[in-house]
Amino acid sequence: MENSGRYLILVLAAVLALTALAVAPVAVYAADAPAMMVASSSTAVQFRADMRRLWEDHIIYTRGVIISVAAGLPDADAVSARLMQNQVDIGNAVKPYYGDAAGEKLTALLKEHINGAGQVLGAAKAGDQDKLAAAQKAWYANANEIAAFLNGANPDNWPLADLQGMMKTHLDTTTAEAVARLKGDWAGDLAAFDKVQTHILMMSDALSLGIIQQFPAKFAEAPDAQVSMNDNAFDPQEVTVAAGSTVVWTNQGEHPHNVTADTGGGPKSGTIQPGESYQWVVPAGAVAGAKYFYHCSFHAPAGDGTTLGPNMSGVVIVK
Repeated sequence: MENSGRYLILVLAAVLALTALAVAPVAVYAADAPAMMVASSSTAVQFRADMRRLWEDHIIYTRGVIISVAAGLPDADAVSARLMQNQVDIGNAVKPYYGDAAGEKLTALLKEHINGAGQVLGAAKAGDQDKLAAAQKAWYANANEIAAFLNGANPDNWPLADLQGMMKTHLDTTTAEAVARLKGDWAGDLAAFDKVQTHILMMSDALSLGIIQQFPAKFAEAPDAQVSMNDNAFDPQEVTVAAGSTVVWTNQGEHPHNVTADTGGGPKSGTIQPGESYQWVVPAGAVAGAKYFYHCSFHAPAGDGTTLGPNMSGVVIVK
């Protein structure tokens, strides 16, 4: 029981991987590129699938540890090592978004969580109900503290109550799985694992979507054309792309700009601050030869929709 508990807490630790990450906002203006558009990009879909694979590996190898330890099989150490590698894999998966320092923070947090879980298991083995109650209270409080930390980093996409509920459910369902296996309740064991799997996929998707929504520029489709906004011109002034293509404007000047269509159906942004970007998708039904004229309303008058206007103006041509 002591070894089974020691191995089991690995699953409870890895679920906290994403919660140790402090994040900084990314400056992206995308009024015409809502979250669903970014979340359905090929990059976002692949990221979601990769994260699902990591979290399913996590519960699969956790189950392998539970089975091996409960039955006294000789592969327990090997399966445990593979489960530990899964934690490394999850950390590596989020480093491109949060950096190496977050990985170090993650390691410290996981160690703290493991120590807390060890207190719970030790008290349970000793049959000390007072210590067990205190350890359990601290263990779940720690999960709530981490949920609050993550909520503070990304409050728009990870509501505190949702995070607390997800983390508690993962702890509860994994514990139920282990208890059923150790008791020899095979039907209960299988039912518990079904719940673990359903929940981990939901949680993986929620965490993935939160990252996608917080870093939309990293998940937007690669643009078919890019236009720089300097302080007095669009560069290039004219781009030619196919219908359905994505055009991205990036403000590389020192003053605010915008993209304002001269006629209906063209690109239209809000204020784009220096360093920010705006993307627009050419209508899929646009016919070859169609021209979408636009200007920066801060630095040029509106055009007539048929020719380039004076000063800061541009056009997107459909090929």
